[in-house]
Formats: sequence, structure tokens, C-alpha cells
Amino acid sequence: DYVDNPWFPAVLEEERQEDLANLDYADYAWIWEGAYLENSDKQVLANKYVVQSFEDDLWQKADRLLFGADFGFAKDPSTLIRMFILDNNLYIEYEAYGNGVELDDMWKFYAGKTDATPKQLVDWKVTDEAKFPGIPEARKWPIKADNSRPETISHIKGQGFNISAAQKWQGSVEDGITCLRGFKKIIIHPRCKETAKEARLYSYKTDRITGEVLPVIEDKNNHCWDGVRYGLDGYIKHKAQVGAVFF
Repeated sequence: DYVDNPWFPAVLEEERQEDLANLDYADYAWIWEGAYLENSDKQVLANKYVVQSFEDDLWQKADRLLFGADFGFAKDPSTLIRMFILDNNLYIEYEAYGNGVELDDMWKFYAGKTDATPKQLVDWKVTDEAKFPGIPEARKWPIKADNSRPETISHIKGQGFNISAAQKWQGSVEDGITCLRGFKKIIIHPRCKETAKEARLYSYKTDRITGEVLPVIEDKNNHCWDGVRYGLDGYIKHKAQVGAVFF
């Protein structure tokens, strides 16, 4: 595994970068990261995403930035995803991913110390520099979040963010997947390592006896992608077009 090898040779790094650009990401992860080769039939995002670099200013050609946040429960991580839509492609360009992030540290987790208030800067520690790089523009654009935690949304809003609840309805997860698969392509920047990993692992359940893929989405490997879905609030169409609720 190149990640854990401090003496990884330059010639292999060049080969790795070429494979990242040219191979299907599942094949790349199998070769270079020692990941299991997943059954593509059960992958929610099979043949829909690629992991490749793009310019940091490409988002300026889009209409807007989109931010989506999922909140951690117990062992589950908190996430914030920054993305944009251009030419019917979804570009995922930044992620914040952390376990056990304290509520009072969410402003650091989301934005680092950029545009922090004087009071917040007093709470900024030297060790926070590496721990909380933050996501550029996170304080400037609307954030859509998991609506099951209104008290968390309220707290983060008080920390200086334009954050509100995403809509939820019966079948909203499935409708979100339909929206994601409706893009021409989903392009994940290589720095979004957890989003790319989840894209490979996010799966439908399979029958343990027959091996058949079932029309039921597993509730795991989805923390980044839940954030993506929340960020696409308003773009995801409710199939029934009625019954959307807010919490």
C-alpha cells in the first residue's frame, strides 16, 4: 500500500497517478490500496463516477457552489461536502470528514479559521491547524444538512453559517440516488479520499443465499454521500411530488 510506504519510489508514483487517471476506480483501489474488488452489480454508483483532478477555479464557471452536511452519531463520522454542477456533471471537490467532532468545534471542522470571529479565534489552538483545514467558502454559501438534528443545525447557525435542513420524505434516499445517476458523470477530486472510498463501497444489499442484488440500499458507507444528497436539496425530485416534510 503506497499510503503507508515512506520510501515509495517516484517511478511507481508516476505509474500510480497514471492508473488513477485511466483505470476504473474500483480496479485502481484493488491494485494500489489493497481493497477488495467489489461486485459492480451491487454498487450504487457503478460506472457513474471517476476520480480525477480538475482546476481549483473550475467552480467559477458553474452557477453556484453546493454544500451538504451529515452529522455523526456515536461511531459515525460528521461530513461536509463541497460540490458544483457544470455541463450536467457533478464535481465533488472538497470534503471534511471527522469522527467525534465536538459541537463547539463544528465551525473549525467546516471552515478552519477562515472568517472566524475574534471570540472564535481565541479558541483556536495551534494543533487545530492540521486537525481542521476546513473547506474554502464554507461560511459564504448555503449549507443543507441532515434534518434529524435541528438542535445541531441551530448551534452551527449560531457559529456563523448559513445552514438549514434538507427536505426529507418517504423514498428520499432512493430519489437522491436517481438524481445522482442522472448526471452525465460524477467527478471526484483525488483529495476527497473518503468520498471516493464510499463511492466504491456504497452498495445495494444482496441475498446471502442466492447472491442476488436486492433493491434495498445498505445503510453504511454513505456518510459522504448522504452529505452529497443533502447538498442537492431542491435538485432531487420527489417522485410523488407530494408529502415532503421538514423536521
